Amino acid sequence: MKINSLNTAVFTAVFFLIPASSSYSNSSCIQGDCQNGTGTLKFDTGSTYTGGFVKGQPEGEGEYVEIDPKTKAKTVYTGEMKNGQPNGIGKTVFPDGAVFEGMYTDNIPNGKGRFFLANGDKYSGEFKDGKYYGKGIYIFADGRRYEGNFKDDFFSGKGIMYYPDGQVYIGQWKKNKRSGKGMMLKKMYSGTWKDDVKQ
Repeated sequence: MKINSLNTAVFTAVFFLIPASSSYSNSSCIQGDCQNGTGTLKFDTGSTYTGGFVKGQPEGEGEYVEIDPKTKAKTVYTGEMKNGQPNGIGKTVFPDGAVFEGMYTDNIPNGKGRFFLANGDKYSGEFKDGKYYGKGIYIFADGRRYEGNFKDDFFSGKGIMYYPDGQVYIGQWKKNKRSGKGMMLKKMYSGTWKDDVKQ
């Protein structure tokens, strides 16, 4: 069984660290006050940051549009900034349509968040260093639903998997596989019967 994560799907090498110096050799302030106020900073790659600045660094609410120099694909972050990096509540929209919403610490998702993947899968729960870690819910596009513990992007520890055919597995997991004590509940039917046939 494979689940997609921020790291395996689209997240690696996306976020940025805007230079701490107030002198930018590869960027220019094209609008407003990029020292202590609100302005727009443009990099030679075409990427831009629009929002608050304190002592030449992005601070407060802002939007960063990352432009890939080769493909020209856009990754857009909107949210809280501190010390020139995403810190606090933010949202990132990736080139393939995937979306992350949640808490950031120094560019990296940490704490509670939601990740909507381009393939239709969804994750809602806790993150640690950009990985699924702690309590969470992972819903597959095919209808499967896992609720339980995660560790380093894997189902790990106690968890429940609900299958589209009505079966339910309750038990232990290790690296996305059922491992340890557990039980499988077969499909149950509750409804109307007639002449020994369910309707």
